[in-house]
Amino acid sequence: MDAQRLFTHYHRLIVTMAEQAEPDRAAGSLLQGLLARFDREAGTLTADSGRWLRSEFAEQLEQRLRRTTSAQARDLFSLALKHFE
Repeated sequence: MDAQRLFTHYHRLIVTMAEQAEPDRAAGSLLQGLLARFDREAGTLTADSGRWLRSEFAEQLEQRLRRTTSAQARDLFSLALKHFE
């Protein structure tokens, strides 16, 4: 999968997860598993594509974090953002 498709796929999954998050640890564990799967798939990209992808994720997650009012969504976006920084 190319960088743009990876971004679209995982961005959608992270946003959906954050919007549906329950206030418990299970959501954080699910996110960690999702991010591990992302890392494996992103590892096949060129170095430049990988840097672009992580930078784009960090930027988009920062924007989502600023706009969300849900504490659970903020927690998940924060966890994901730390992963990409």
